[in-house]
Order: sequence, then C-alpha cells, then structure tokens
Amino acid sequence: GRAGLCAARGLIHCQQHIIEFVLVSFYKPANLYDSYVYQSKGNPMNITTKPVEYKDGKTTLVGYLAWDETVVDPRPCVMIGHAWGGRDGFAEAKAVQMAALGYVGFAIDVYGDGQQGDSPEENEALMMPYVNDRKKLLGRLKAAHKAVKNLEQVDADNVAIIGYCFGGLCA
Repeated sequence: GRAGLCAARGLIHCQQHIIEFVLVSFYKPANLYDSYVYQSKGNPMNITTKPVEYKDGKTTLVGYLAWDETVVDPRPCVMIGHAWGGRDGFAEAKAVQMAALGYVGFAIDVYGDGQQGDSPEENEALMMPYVNDRKKLLGRLKAAHKAVKNLEQVDADNVAIIGYCFGGLCA
C-alpha cells in the first residue's frame, strides 16, 4: 500500500498521570509498525505497535500489540476486548493508552482475521454466535491469553482483561 506520515501532539489525562505525547503514525501496509513517542514526568517513551497473529484451532486471529520499547523487562499486560463491531481503532487506541501507562496493551480479535462489521446488522451477525455459544467465546479468549503470555514483552504471570460493549462481556 501507499505510505504516508501524520503527526499529532497532545496530552493524555488518566487518573493522576498526565502524559505528553507526540504521535507519529504511518499510513502503511498492515505488517509495518507504528511508533508513538510519549513523555511522562520527563522520561521519554517509545510506544510501538504491531499486529500479532495467533490461532484458535484453524482460525487465524489478529490482535494489536502496543508496548514501550524503552522498557526492557517484561511488563504486565492488559488485553482489550472489542465492541460488537470487531477489533477497531477504539480498541487499538486503548492498547496504546495501556502501553503509555507502563503496561503492554493487546487488543484481541474475537471474530478472526480482523473482521469488522459495517452496520448494526453485520455487527450483530458477527457477535451473536459468541453470545449464544459461550464455550466458543471462551476458546477465543483463551487463545488470546495464550498468545500474550508467549510474547517477550509480557510478564506472563500478570495479565488482565478489560472490555467495552461486547468486550465487557468478554472480560
């Protein structure tokens, strides 16, 4: 795909932390990384993101990993469950926010192959098989958990999950 560059600067207010950030994002093919440069209390951070493929049986799932490259030791991980439309920019932004707070962020993919719905009807069609089959849903969540535990950036003994909408059900 075509490559391009955009940049932004601002502040993230989260509880008692104020994190100044400079965002550098590339319009890119899906296999390249994004790089986010943050500063918290005068300490520079280099938040990097990339897609991560993992499996549930024969189904390929594509999560979205965000971590601070300036931290060399494994960090606790917060998995982010997506809303009913599938893993999207909102879930990915939450992964980046978790990385900016010192965690590894991982936006999970319940539907597989990064599928997203374009309408309420499509969203419902994607979500309902997992609402109606909790064993299938649990299998997808366990696959995501197994995937993050095997990442070099993650402290495998400290993994949590949060979620929004359908992702709240997942959590």
